[in-house]
Amino acid sequence: MNALRLASTNISAVVRPQGVRYFQSSRAALGPILHATDSDFTTLIKRDGRIIVQFHAEWCGPCKFMDPILAAKAENSDITLIKVDIDACPTVANQHQIRGVPTLKAYKGGAELKESVGALRPPQLDAFIDEAFGKK
Repeated sequence: MNALRLASTNISAVVRPQGVRYFQSSRAALGPILHATDSDFTTLIKRDGRIIVQFHAEWCGPCKFMDPILAAKAENSDITLIKVDIDACPTVANQHQIRGVPTLKAYKGGAELKESVGALRPPQLDAFIDEAFGKK
């Protein structure tokens, strides 16, 4: 496997022999990136500050496309990223009516502010954040 280290994050782009690219994290949490479970999701979204939740799945290509974009945003801003694997946390996924991945939800003080379904490029992610929390 050939791995290319991306400069500002601990996300590696891995090229498989078939030429398929995907992103994987080289550690469990990068900076302000948290991984939620069915039991701690509600507590995590009630944290102080601006929170983006990514509902994702390991098998989801668009989710893997978004991983380095979200990691960079979380590491370079005051946003906390919470990742929820819908296969590992089916209760949370059902409670929040997740019908497609990736789904992003913006929270502040436990209140949901905005939702987006599908992969977002960096300018689209910036617009989503600005619409949810207001411009900084």
